[in-house]
Amino acid sequence: MAIINKEALAERARRLYTVPVEISDAVFGSLDAQCRTVRLPPLYTHNVAEQRHELNLQPHQLTDTQRFDILECLGVPNGIRSVEVKLVGSQAELEIRFFNRNSLAEIFADVTADPPSVKSVFPLTGGHRLPAGQAEGQVQAVALNAGADAATIVLTVAPVGDYSTYTVGVNTLVYPNFDPLLADIDFKFRPGCFNTNCAPEWEPAPAPDPSPVIDYLAKDYDSFRHTMIAAMMERVPGWEPSSEADLDQVLLELFSAAADELSDYQDRVMNEAYLATARKRVSIARHARLVDYHIHQGNQASTWVALEMTTGIVLAPADELFIKKDFRFWAGAGKEEDDSSVVFMTRAAQGVHPLANRLSLYTWSDAIPSLAAGSVTADIQVLGGTELAPVPLTTQAVAVELQNLIRSGRIERLLIAERLNPATGNRAGRDPRRRQLLRL
Repeated sequence: MAIINKEALAERARRLYTVPVEISDAVFGSLDAQCRTVRLPPLYTHNVAEQRHELNLQPHQLTDTQRFDILECLGVPNGIRSVEVKLVGSQAELEIRFFNRNSLAEIFADVTADPPSVKSVFPLTGGHRLPAGQAEGQVQAVALNAGADAATIVLTVAPVGDYSTYTVGVNTLVYPNFDPLLADIDFKFRPGCFNTNCAPEWEPAPAPDPSPVIDYLAKDYDSFRHTMIAAMMERVPGWEPSSEADLDQVLLELFSAAADELSDYQDRVMNEAYLATARKRVSIARHARLVDYHIHQGNQASTWVALEMTTGIVLAPADELFIKKDFRFWAGAGKEEDDSSVVFMTRAAQGVHPLANRLSLYTWSDAIPSLAAGSVTADIQVLGGTELAPVPLTTQAVAVELQNLIRSGRIERLLIAERLNPATGNRAGRDPRRRQLLRL
């Protein structure tokens, strides 16, 4: 049994009726004189630069006559495209449609000159009860007539055969310009599809069942369980929810729990897909990277601590005091560290000195009561005593020691804070939030 590749056969058949959109100069020059000078020039334009002739129209805009002229000039092989059977008394008329009209004029001329030769030009084979052949009494072609167009013929066959399969074809030994794979076709003496691209004979598929109603708002265990119970009651007549120990209830609850978990995963994934709803830092970093913004990995919370040492400590010039690294501070409502406190630790050791507890501007007898905007230097004096009763320390030794502390780098930063109300010069009305860290 021969195996036929239907796709390859269909592609082979397509070449028998497809008009080329361009013809090379070499091929065009090999055509006969009438095709080169009369038949093809109105349809093709010569592209000298590309050395080819290009079709003026789209292939689908060509008439059948123009299409057949082009295929005939190019000498494209012919083949049988389809056959239709019509019973007329004791005879049958086969309307055979070809892919083009090539070689059909030659066939008509030969049969007209010798009418009995029609049975050898179009040999028939096949049949069981009434076999086909060229012997007397067998099913064979008896007459040839023109069809509705140039690519169609009407072949009269007698007698009418049985309902088995017959084959009609063109004698390719006499007419070699027919594709050997498309030079014959099977048919039956009954209504049917007899062409090279018949649809498969199978029963049409049944109409699909109506799609089930899907509740897209079911997103948790209870709603999934309710949906499945309703579906069971609809599909299984007489079914009702029963004991939780029954197998059907166990399965329903297992599927509901699994669906609830998957729904939670789905919601989390969808939330992470949008910047406004993302909850994970890595998701936000990925969204920011799409616009070429790279988020730092971040640090722990940090702050600055203002210290004031106990007064009365007497230090020699060579003495140094430091707050060690990882010294603990805390912020909270209580005076001692507890579970509600926010704990901070120093990053490095820091030098401290009681002379830097409290400083003020030296105003030169109120000649310079304030600093101009943008100032980078100032004259300061050291204050002793308490915050409520400050006492200026005006000795040269104190000034020199503070100068050495700053120049040596032991005191790196000072806190500038509003101690008095600038409008009245009193403590009442001052804003303790108005302060700035100064780097020396």
